[in-house]
Amino acid sequence: MVVIEYKVKIGLEVHIPISTLESKLFCRCRNPYKYPPEKPNQYICPICLGLPGTLPKPNVKAIEMAVKLAKILDMDIPDKIQFYRKHYLYPDLPKGYQITQYIAGAHKPIGLDGVFNMENDRKIRIMRIQLEEDPARLVHPGGLGESNHVLIDYNRSGSPLIELVTEPDFRDPSEAKIFLQELIDLLRDIGILDREEVLVRADANVSIDGGPRIEIKNLGSPTDLEKAINYELIRMKRYIQEGVRVKRETRHWDDRRKVTIPLREKEYEEEYRYIPDPNIPPINIIHIKRRVEDDIPRLKKHVIDDLVSIGVKENIAKVLIKDVEYLNLFHEIIRELKLSDDEKINYLASLLVNECRGLVNRGYIEFGRLRQILKSIFSLYNEGVISRDEVKSKLRGLGEHKMVYADEQLIEKVVYRVVSTVDRRGRRTRDYIIGRVLEELGREGYTADVKTILKYIEIDEVVDNTRQIKRFEPKRISIYSDKIIRDRINIKDLYRVGRGRYTVVGWIESKMYVGDKLFIILRDWTDKIQVITDTSKNVYKILDELPKEAFIAIKGYIKEDFRAPGGLELDPYEVIPLGGIENPPLSLLDLSRSSHAVRMRYRYLDIRRRWMRAILKFRVKLIDVLREYLKNNGFTEINTPTLIASASEGGAELFPILYYGREAFLAQSPQLYKQMALNAFEKVFEIDSYYRAQKFDTNRHLTEFWSLDVEAALYDLDKLLNLQEDMIKYVIKRLSISAGDELDYLGVKLDSIDNIPRITYGEAIDIAREKGIEVEMGQDLNIDALRAVAEEFNWKPHYITLWPKSTRAFYYKIYSLDPELTLSFDLIYPVRDIPLEISSGGERINDVEILIKRLRENGLREEGYEWYINMFRYGMPPHGGFGLGIDRLIMA
Repeated sequence: MVVIEYKVKIGLEVHIPISTLESKLFCRCRNPYKYPPEKPNQYICPICLGLPGTLPKPNVKAIEMAVKLAKILDMDIPDKIQFYRKHYLYPDLPKGYQITQYIAGAHKPIGLDGVFNMENDRKIRIMRIQLEEDPARLVHPGGLGESNHVLIDYNRSGSPLIELVTEPDFRDPSEAKIFLQELIDLLRDIGILDREEVLVRADANVSIDGGPRIEIKNLGSPTDLEKAINYELIRMKRYIQEGVRVKRETRHWDDRRKVTIPLREKEYEEEYRYIPDPNIPPINIIHIKRRVEDDIPRLKKHVIDDLVSIGVKENIAKVLIKDVEYLNLFHEIIRELKLSDDEKINYLASLLVNECRGLVNRGYIEFGRLRQILKSIFSLYNEGVISRDEVKSKLRGLGEHKMVYADEQLIEKVVYRVVSTVDRRGRRTRDYIIGRVLEELGREGYTADVKTILKYIEIDEVVDNTRQIKRFEPKRISIYSDKIIRDRINIKDLYRVGRGRYTVVGWIESKMYVGDKLFIILRDWTDKIQVITDTSKNVYKILDELPKEAFIAIKGYIKEDFRAPGGLELDPYEVIPLGGIENPPLSLLDLSRSSHAVRMRYRYLDIRRRWMRAILKFRVKLIDVLREYLKNNGFTEINTPTLIASASEGGAELFPILYYGREAFLAQSPQLYKQMALNAFEKVFEIDSYYRAQKFDTNRHLTEFWSLDVEAALYDLDKLLNLQEDMIKYVIKRLSISAGDELDYLGVKLDSIDNIPRITYGEAIDIAREKGIEVEMGQDLNIDALRAVAEEFNWKPHYITLWPKSTRAFYYKIYSLDPELTLSFDLIYPVRDIPLEISSGGERINDVEILIKRLRENGLREEGYEWYINMFRYGMPPHGGFGLGIDRLIMA
């Protein structure tokens, strides 16, 4: 496979709101970035709306801020500046042009040709910075591309904005993300930004191999910037590979769906028709440059240099300066104790960023109390009364009364999260992992002993790149023939026939040498058998050289021997290697003891374990029984599309893909299509995989999941509940027999269930509140509320019905006795302390007018559901259905 290397160019245009100013750029309206408005169009006047006869007057403080940034970035700053009009017709510009700056003739923007020094010593060239007014804000009620109208909020119109444009110097999306975060930190340091929540927006300009430039807009955070560029690079590369022309255009980042969507073809500079603003004459800024020269604040780099000069190590200094309180306390203790010893100064800084910060962050002690205690403890250390170990012991003692030991389930989850980010192996890496795990547990208020953590990473440490692998190099590897396939018998069947000459195939699971004898356990898909040979036989050498997990065929005689596992053993006379000539990195026994991360890395080996095969076989049999029940009850199995053009559920996030140059998505559910199928069949079901961009690192969520989806005409809520309850009882009864072997091996007993109790959403709220859990009516039930309800039913399965329409998709039928509720249900099946929602369903709307109303209430545009709406105009029967998660049912 040829890997094509593409030359990527990434540049940024960063739009920086000056949130420390009182007023807008050209009028006296309040600056919405400093004073967030309480309602739309609150801060507006004739000037910021661009009404005829008004004269804009530049905000001198805004010019000072821009000059200050240009000075820090070592830019060329002119003595005079001129504002220009940039013309384009767009709803967010009330006057049809934006007041900005432009390079023309003798006029230049506030800064040209600068450089931004990143913390990793990379230098990013800054092309220019300019001062301009912010346009208004467009509000799409149903999401971009899904609303049938747009609202305009002019609060932002005319707000002071600095635009910073970089050269295309970024090598990849992650570097652009780091740059933007470091730039935001700088802007806060120098007083341009004053609040964490102020949004610095960025546009990314991306091109591949010198091709057309794509501009991506609406990037409101460093993380979104990285995601959007990554998505766009994938899209552009696919276009190139598929021979689709990449055109110069502007695209919007849809934060909800995590995709870019086209807005318009990219304008060229001459299309903006720049002209000097006749209402704003050129401004002499020499006096501003001089004033700013004396007002440049100390930057983080200078503070770090100062700390390093007095003995603090650079890595500790970088952490210490992030919190002013700790930095001030550091200097306070140095002054009071008159510290001058480099080692003691660095130790103090280390205590502050490690032990002290951890105690405060975990809620073990208030910062004010810590200040006094640390001064006292460090004074004793400075005088030689106590040692370093005693200092740490006293500090850690402050939090001991609140330390909670994490359970092993949480420890394994955190270890998996940490290990999955580590590529190196060895003892030093193991220590690093332990530290990271303790740190992450600490953030959640937990601790753990190292022995318990090692249980989940000790096998990971064994996988070492330096490990010597014995390679088997046979003189000849025979390819398997039709004869082997015809003659072979499953190992499980050998125990039925007892004696004779047979051919078996399988993997070498283990090898053991006793004197001149070699004992091998051979495993196929059905069972295991012991193979025994000795040095006097020709097959000994082949078996001796073959590694574990090699796949072989053995011809031999079956003999009874009470000493052998299962009472039978195979005496081979011919061995034929069929595949596998290297020692595996881990044995199956090793894998059974390994962390989740290691098992996933070697998944192809892990699923050879009997435990894993038992789970997978149980899953297959479960699906078979579900099919059996539904077909016996008159349901027809259908198949629906998994590539779709719009959302099935409306609110859930979609996975985007490129479909022959057009945007498409992976299906979230078959909901709309299974309803359509009722025009052909009375009762239908589908078992398939679906995709949702939801959480992926919890034991309650999957991004790719398998679901049983059922839909039936003339089924009301009670009939649906009775159907599902009867189906679950049938499944439990049948699986107890058909999957008996798997259940026995797994040590699981399927308990039969009585009638599943049913309560309403309102009753569930009452139960939660009685147990002290606050839940607002109309909101989804959180995990604590669900636990409270599960306790009420002794952690047995139960139904919660009549959910609010605010928690349900648009297609659920409204409850006639309360228009805020829907005829819907969730089946909650508690597993240990986790109340799993394994199924949701209910009655569907079949009245077209009500359906359109619900679509609008959910902010969804009717155009995207045209065929679905029309279906209900021509006689759709009342119907209902449900979806049931296959893997959640297995957990239950």
